[in-house]
Amino acid sequence: MRKNCINQLIGISLNNDMNLKLTICLVIIAVTSIKAQQIHLQIANGPILGKSGYTAGSNKPWSMFLGIPYAEQAKRFQLAKEKQPWTEEIDCTYDKPACVQGSPVKGSEDCLTLSVYTPNIQGSYPVLVWIHGGYFTKGNGSYAAQPPDNLVDEGIVFVQIQYRLGIFGFLSTEDLACTGNLGLKDQQLALQWVQKNIQYFGGDPTRVTLGGQSAGAVSASLHLLSPKSKGLFHAMITNSGSPLNLWALNRRARETAFGIGTALGIVTTNSTKLIEALKLKNYVDLQTASENVSTGVTLENPLAGIYYGYVPEVDNPDAFFTGKSEQQLSAGSFQNVPLLLGTTSDESILFGDLIGFMRLYFLQYEGIPSRLAPYDLTKDFLKLSLAGQAIKNQFFPTTTIISQDQQFLHFVSSDQFDRPIWKFGTHVSNYQSKTYYYEFAYKGPTGDDLATASDGVGHGADLNYLFFNYNLTSPADDKLTALRLARLWANFVKTQNPTPSSDSLLGNVQWLPMRSGTSSDLNYFNINATLTPSVNYKNEDMQFWNSPGSGIYPVYGEPPYDTY
Repeated sequence: MRKNCINQLIGISLNNDMNLKLTICLVIIAVTSIKAQQIHLQIANGPILGKSGYTAGSNKPWSMFLGIPYAEQAKRFQLAKEKQPWTEEIDCTYDKPACVQGSPVKGSEDCLTLSVYTPNIQGSYPVLVWIHGGYFTKGNGSYAAQPPDNLVDEGIVFVQIQYRLGIFGFLSTEDLACTGNLGLKDQQLALQWVQKNIQYFGGDPTRVTLGGQSAGAVSASLHLLSPKSKGLFHAMITNSGSPLNLWALNRRARETAFGIGTALGIVTTNSTKLIEALKLKNYVDLQTASENVSTGVTLENPLAGIYYGYVPEVDNPDAFFTGKSEQQLSAGSFQNVPLLLGTTSDESILFGDLIGFMRLYFLQYEGIPSRLAPYDLTKDFLKLSLAGQAIKNQFFPTTTIISQDQQFLHFVSSDQFDRPIWKFGTHVSNYQSKTYYYEFAYKGPTGDDLATASDGVGHGADLNYLFFNYNLTSPADDKLTALRLARLWANFVKTQNPTPSSDSLLGNVQWLPMRSGTSSDLNYFNINATLTPSVNYKNEDMQFWNSPGSGIYPVYGEPPYDTY
């Protein structure tokens, strides 16, 4: 009826005889549109209310269900529990509060929700579950933060999850009082929810790809290593993060926990007493103290890791992860699923605004080059000193560490991102033939990095294209890059191959797996204004770190490693 009314109204010439007909048609259109905006859906736990609409850009129909609770409100520093069934319909037409974060403090401790976007609830589409980044301390799963219009346009269901952050999700006393990794265990619970419920949204629970960026990518890839996540996903996408990143592992968790206690007037050396006392504190005071203390811990040596992240847990029945990441990956002790991973071309541009402060801070590295060596390399001080001097000679051959911005940023990119992520890919590719590596090098205003002096593209710039905001004014090349990125990522979700067939949008090029044929070269894919198959990603740097007989790790390293 609505379609017939619209057809009749096209080109109509109004007269007295047509007024009633026009009025009736307009009422039908309005009422139909109102009804189409709301969707009542029964899922495993109970009824929810979502809304339908049209995607930005392509204007294709889709439905969204925002802020669905997948867990009960978690008790502080304890495992979250599955959401109990409900009978009264939950309104999922708007985003719910983010998890506690920041200074000034915002968010809620009642934040374990997820959002689902689908082309059609009547279907069986492949699914991409996305874990947001933010150094394990910030971020959220809202539409405003990461709008997935282009991805859903490609015919996939998109799920965005929230998990506890900072002290609430990653505090650890490194013993049984608080074993750590609660935020990662929240993610596991969300993945279990997806397996039970995604069919109601038109998703296929047997075709779930787990993905994320930065800390979200670290999180996703840690699920490869966690036995409790086995079978909850079937492929993986990781943008700019891996379990081997030095910054991702919290090596000073106990120090941080007791430092926060001291800041809040809790005087004890007993882990259980500390945790029980922290449970009684106001969440704003707890978050504020956490921000202040943990920042100070990090500044003791920022190359040793950020203040919150994953930890190897002591053995316990609920453990998420207990081993050494690099050791497990090198031995093939992980879930063998197809993987798409990579970096931006100059990750360290993220630190560009802090370069003045960092130049002064890193003056200490000038006289103690051993601190330039990877934290996990060795405990032998002589080897650390020799390795640190070799690193200084490689990255700062004619200048001091603090006098050349570009050389310093190059070192940070190579040390904190490129080396560990490439190593992660090479480990997985030894066991999984469908391992695809990329470098995102397209520089445009949408990436928000045109103002930098570097020719490269910084950490997180790719997200602005993957989750393209059509409310902003962007040039045609930026929109093309956004459409290409969505097509590549969605192709992988659908087929575990980013270029399964010739495609004019993608320049009819083929993205080869890292290991292909009998060549010793390792493939990667350069994503720029043109899409270019390439080999041996940043080869000079990778040879410096990894080459047998001369690389930093083969010469000075003492495995097993926890990161790399």
